[in-house]
Amino acid sequence: MGKKNEKEKSKKDEIVKRREAEGFLPKYSERYFAGRGKSRLIWGFICAFIGIEAFLAAEERAFYSAGWNMVAFFSIAVVIYVIWPCGRVLKRKKMLGFWLRQEGIEQELFFGGTRMLPYSYYDGLLCEEKYYYKDSCFQIGKGRDKLCFPYEIGNQKAKNHVHDFHKRLRPYLNEKMPTYYSCCGVLDRKYFYRKNRRIHSAILWVTTLVFWGLRSDITRIGQAGVCGAVVGAIASIALYYIFKDAVLEQKVWDDLKKKLPDCWSHVQGNPYMGWIVFWIETGFWIFVMLMIILFAGE
Repeated sequence: MGKKNEKEKSKKDEIVKRREAEGFLPKYSERYFAGRGKSRLIWGFICAFIGIEAFLAAEERAFYSAGWNMVAFFSIAVVIYVIWPCGRVLKRKKMLGFWLRQEGIEQELFFGGTRMLPYSYYDGLLCEEKYYYKDSCFQIGKGRDKLCFPYEIGNQKAKNHVHDFHKRLRPYLNEKMPTYYSCCGVLDRKYFYRKNRRIHSAILWVTTLVFWGLRSDITRIGQAGVCGAVVGAIASIALYYIFKDAVLEQKVWDDLKKKLPDCWSHVQGNPYMGWIVFWIETGFWIFVMLMIILFAGE
């Protein structure tokens, strides 16, 4: 047991040493791995529950139902993956990244080996303006050869390491590297408001769908009033936060326009998406509620 713990500790130290090495840019950010533990638990629990239900349903049909058999098999496969291979995949991903070399950027491959990408390749991408300010990173190029500089908000050490790679890369390139470090906070706020909007949209529609499912059981005015009040209160709070996020996201876009006047067209997203989502969801929610009220008890 002691040797196993020492081996795991040695592996963790190796990963940390690799990710903090000079001239190395991790392919996946610290934020990427931060939420993977919770995601594994959530998906494992959901698939385990679905798998048990599907297995019982398939057993009732003597396993002659291709649909239930597939659902049970797929759910069990996901649970097995989450329990064991997923951890190994994440450990391997933590070791992947890009090294600065004299002749170019050396990219490590998932199944072992490396490939060299000449600096002229990234010069060409910058010359063609193929760079993007995405939700969680500044990205040059697309596909497997893309170079990503995560914002790493909330982790100053990781943020400085990424910025150090950015500075070390500049002398090797003939084209000017677009700025991104000074607006990391603003870009991260944009990501936060979009994520917050999705969460409140999910709350809004889950609550509404539950109410829709109960409509046939609502046969009295008192029941309808209580259910309507509860759903209305939850929906009002959700819509308020969706509206608030739209306002704050609009301010973020205004700040980005000031900070990135020459790169404005490369910022990912739609400046008015928050407002579009708010008005569409508000109108559709009112329509659904009217339908529920009109057809309650039927």
